[in-house]
Parts: sequence; structure tokens; C-alpha cells
Amino acid sequence: MWEGKLVSIHVSARAAAPLKSVAEARVVPGKGIEGDRYFDGSGTWSNHPGNGR
Repeated sequence: MWEGKLVSIHVSARAAAPLKSVAEARVVPGKGIEGDRYFDGSGTWSNHPGNGR
């Protein structure tokens, strides 16, 4: 089983908007982080290889 450490949460309401750091977030299975552009489907996913995401 994979283990990790969550060090920060950042959301953006729309594409190209600055990311906002939040202290807590509501995460909905199959939807994502409430308040983030991916939650409502307005964001797009990049398939760019590499780490740092």
C-alpha cells in the first residue's frame, strides 16, 4: 500500500486563475475538491509526463 504526506491543498475556481492555499477542503469521491475547477468540470487535465504535481 502506498503512503504519503499531504503538505498543502491548493484550489483554483477557473483555468489560469491563481491557485489559493486552503487549510481544509471537502473532497467528494468521483468529483474532486469542492471549489476547484476540476470539481465542476471547467478545468482540463494535462497528460504531461513528470513529477511535481
